[in-house]
Amino acid sequence: MIRSPAPPYKGRFLHRDFQPGNVLFDERLSQSAGARITGVVDWAAASWGPADLDVAHCSTNLALLHGPAWGLRFTEAYEEAGGVLAMVAVK
Repeated sequence: MIRSPAPPYKGRFLHRDFQPGNVLFDERLSQSAGARITGVVDWAAASWGPADLDVAHCSTNLALLHGPAWGLRFTEAYEEAGGVLAMVAVK
């Protein structure tokens, strides 16, 4: 897989350190249960590339912090919200 050409992807503006610690929430602004995202901080590593990089980084952090199911659920939620990943997981 390493020697294969990169898969085609639509370039996106990336955070490159997207993880729960860089997302700001405010529970007071939410009309439903849970918190509302109010911002994303720490853009020092921002770049251009496939969205997969930010999704994978956040999924990994969630899995390490809360268990594998949380990491997998983040990827599913990204796709359910209309996000498209360039890479398909190899099983």
